[in-house]
This record gives sequence, structure tokens and C-alpha cells, in this order.
Amino acid sequence: IKYTVYYSSYSDFSSSQTISGLTSTNYTFTSNLTENTTYYWKVAAIDEYTPPLPTLSEKSFSFYVKPVPPASPSNVKITDGIISWSPVLLDEDGSAIVDLSAYNIYLSSDIKIIGSTETFASYTTATSTFAKSGFWTVIRAVDDFGNESANSVAVKSDETKQILISKDKEVIIELPSAAQSFLSNVIISISKSGGIYDIKPLNSLTMAEINGFTFSSPVKITFEEAGDCVYWYNGVEYVALGGKKGNSITVETTKLGKFYTGTIAATKLKLASSFPTKIFTPNNDGINDEINLTFTGITEDITDAEIFDVTGKKIADMKKGDYSRFSWDGKNSDGKTVLPGVYIYQVKSGKNVCNGTVVVAR
Repeated sequence: IKYTVYYSSYSDFSSSQTISGLTSTNYTFTSNLTENTTYYWKVAAIDEYTPPLPTLSEKSFSFYVKPVPPASPSNVKITDGIISWSPVLLDEDGSAIVDLSAYNIYLSSDIKIIGSTETFASYTTATSTFAKSGFWTVIRAVDDFGNESANSVAVKSDETKQILISKDKEVIIELPSAAQSFLSNVIISISKSGGIYDIKPLNSLTMAEINGFTFSSPVKITFEEAGDCVYWYNGVEYVALGGKKGNSITVETTKLGKFYTGTIAATKLKLASSFPTKIFTPNNDGINDEINLTFTGITEDITDAEIFDVTGKKIADMKKGDYSRFSWDGKNSDGKTVLPGVYIYQVKSGKNVCNGTVVVAR
């Protein structure tokens, strides 16, 4: 027995296409279908050992192909009072866009409300517009069905930084000048599932994720709707980056990826994670050459993060990383690699102190 699928955008199948020779009882379309279209289908069973008279299913079925929003504009910049961007050529799923209508322009002096209905300013079919002094500008591509892309980065004529804000206003990414050079033909995608935000860099020419992407200097990511702590997935586990200050959490990081916003049980300063786990080998082989310690319960700026030997002699200061993460490369204050053994870390945050041990091995 083999199967033939008949499908059509007409309910009476007055014009249809077929997919024949199927041996499985399910089928996945391998070519793009037309957006905003209802398709109808029937299936026929054919016995190869009798005259090939197909037996069609008595009932037809249907499915709807939802429009795919356009990709967001990339390479947004201001030059001599003119905001320009690259033309959007793809939908957000990476397929070629065939229904691009225009670009919607949003203006606001308050970055946290930009993109809302009241901040809509105009639209254009060009890939440039005039900057308005004192206002942030965001561009969204829009298709023939009225579907808008995600926000472009926001730019402002009297600001050197750029800001990316998610459509739901829950995530704000502040991009300093040093980080902007890494965004050539790059779109930062922000999506959310449960309490996990997936923030990833995409190649705007293919919409494929860029692996190994790292900024040269930290960017600030603010989570407006979060628990008491933000955790980042390092490929093995979620490690804590920082806790709530006020109504939001801001972390500084050079890496994007998956971020979990959760609630911690207590605010006491404590070690949240160690990577690698306690033992590291600073031998310059590129594997576990430094140890990274992340702490929770930080209520104010940390004043001290130090390493001591077992006699209590100070060896070195730890290097501050992303918000509440500190690292040590296994070297003393003179830049020389220490001898193998047990060393003590001590971190102070206000009146709270957290101590523990790490092991240098070879």
C-alpha cells in the first residue's frame, strides 16, 4: 500500500497538487507554502498489486498557514542626522520575504514605552529617515498583512549607546559604542518561554544563529519582570549572575544565551556556582585555566574579592566579571603562577562575608 496526498487552496479541489508514492502515514512539507492561506487535503490509498484505482478519503481536512513576521531591520545607525538601515530581505524564519510593505517608525523620549501605539510616528518604504532631536527611534518592518517585525535597536542623535527593547518591554539591552561594531549584519533575537529568556545573535543575511558570539566589552541587560535572581546557562548548568535591585535586575555580560529569572530563598551572601568545580589547572592549555565563582545575595557593591593561601597571606585580588561573577587565573599579584595547593577566597558585600576554598592543580 502506498499513499497519495492531494492538497489545494480551494475547498472543492478544483485545482490541486499531489504528493505520491508515500509509504508512511504522515508527511511534512519540505517547501514553503503561501502565508495567510487555508489549505485543504485528502489522502488516497493505492494497492500496487491491483489496478491503480486510488481510494480517496471521504472527508477532506484543512490547515492554516499563518503569516511569518519579517525579520527586524539590521545595521541601524545615525549619520549627519539621518537614520539608515539595511533593507529587510527575509522573514524571521529565514525564508525570502515576498510581502514586505513598509517600515514603521516609532519615536519616544522614554525608551521604556517605545513601540507602543502612541509612539507610532510614520512609515516609509525607504531605508532611511530623519532623526528627531531628543527622541529615541525604533524601526519595524511590516508586511502586507500588517505583521510587524521585532524592534530594531533604538538610536538617538545625542546618545552614543544603542538600546534594544523587547516587544513585551520585559528585556532592555544597552549596547555601548564598543559593542556596536559587533552588530554588523547581526540581529539580536529575544524570545521567552516560561521563565527562560532566549537572547541570541542571528546573522541578518540568513537568520541563522551565530555560534560562539562574544562582545569585546560587557553590555547591560535589564530584566523588568523577574524573580530575585537571574541565571545564565553556560552549556552545563544555570549559574547566578545577579540579584534584584529595586523592581528589576540588571546584569553585565559579554555573552548572550539563555537566561532564567527565578527566586532565591534567602539574600545571605553565598556561593551560587563554581566553574570549573573547585579544581582548576592554570597551565595555559586553554582548558580550565581560571576558576569562576558566582555569588547570590549581593545587596550592594562588593568592595573586596580576594585570594589567600592557607597561612592567611594575601595572594591576589580576584577579577570582577559579569555583575556577581569573579575569576582568578591562578597567579599572584606579581603575575606569577602559584604553586599547586589549596587556596582561600574571601568575598565581602557590605557587612556580609563569604569564604571558601579552591584547588590549584597541574
